Amino acid sequence: MATIGDGGRRLQGTLARDNNKGLISGAMDYYPLEYLYRQTQDSSMNEDPVGGPVQVSKVYRSIRVEHFAVRTANGL
Repeated sequence: MATIGDGGRRLQGTLARDNNKGLISGAMDYYPLEYLYRQTQDSSMNEDPVGGPVQVSKVYRSIRVEHFAVRTANGL
């Protein structure tokens, strides 16, 4: 998993803490995407919002890329 910027570091830190606490079991699967969604919805975590919808892509080992459309509560 790779992230960019301050928000990415916060996301990775939150995932690592929850994983160490045993709140995440097994493979990461879609946990990063769920945490990213929660982070974008929490206004206390968005000191410098970029604006616009979240952009998410998954890159497979075969170099295939899958893009995800992320709909937020405000319709973006």
